[in-house]
Amino acid sequence: MKVYNILGKEVLFINEFNNNEFKVSGLNNGLYIVNFESETSMITSKFIKE
Repeated sequence: MKVYNILGKEVLFINEFNNNEFKVSGLNNGLYIVNFESETSMITSKFIKE
């Protein structure tokens, strides 16, 4: 899973995570894009950290 800031810069990479959760406490407040990839599909979503 990769997280990008609104400018398209990769700010977080997580190879494995538990319980479908990941920590974003190290990120500044703002809009982010998350990209999940598996062998058969890719999902892109947005989230806002406040």
